[in-house]
Amino acid sequence: MALGVPARSAGTINGITTAVRELYRFLVLHGRTDGSVAARLSARQLSKRTVKRVPKHLRVEQATTLLGACGCDRDRLLVLLLWRCGLRLSEALGLRREDLHLLASSTHVGCEIPGAHVHVIRRESNDNGAVAKSRWPRVVPASAEVADAYAAYRWERQDVVGAAGNDLVFVNLTAGKVGAGWTPASVEDLFRRLSRRIGFRARPHMLRHSFGTELTEAGVALDVVQMLMGHAWISSTQVYVHPSWERMRTAVDRLSTTTAVSS
Repeated sequence: MALGVPARSAGTINGITTAVRELYRFLVLHGRTDGSVAARLSARQLSKRTVKRVPKHLRVEQATTLLGACGCDRDRLLVLLLWRCGLRLSEALGLRREDLHLLASSTHVGCEIPGAHVHVIRRESNDNGAVAKSRWPRVVPASAEVADAYAAYRWERQDVVGAAGNDLVFVNLTAGKVGAGWTPASVEDLFRRLSRRIGFRARPHMLRHSFGTELTEAGVALDVVQMLMGHAWISSTQVYVHPSWERMRTAVDRLSTTTAVSS
């Protein structure tokens, strides 16, 4: 750690102190400690308010380049699920084949949700160690592009020894234990290789950020973006609202035009 550089960011400090304050409030509520401690912790701000930074994401043309650099249908499907469905890497790698309902109707498997979609469900028994972050399941609509990619991958997957007995969607095709669940570490390694190939840095979570950014830039309501991304708090979704100069310029020009017409 360089001299003068804080060991923890302001956001980390705020998170820690918030947790400590809530702990003391709980103890006070149950008569386990003196209320003066909680009062002192709440009396002053221990760290400066942090400014939400725009999450690092890939532009559409960059994500398209990344997709084109993928060497197999499995890799392309993963990129599309992260980019076009906004899944976290742990969520994508934890998918079971039964979670992908990519036909116009899924009533034949007892699902009444119309259209192609993906069920994101937290499971702690996956052999690749992938566990979805949220304990609450959600359903994400899937595009025809995702459905086509999965159809292509199924043909690729069926020739892999050992894959038939693994219900995970993503499995090792050649390296490691063939047919076993694809691990987060292996995916990170893939993205490092792809980054060198395409000439810019690309990481799995950047595709999820691209999804959120593209939704807000398209004018999708924040509550819809929140549900699609599986955020517990709307504040997590608000980081994707970062209007460009062009959009701000258009907004002001539109207001000026409206005022002129009214006059």
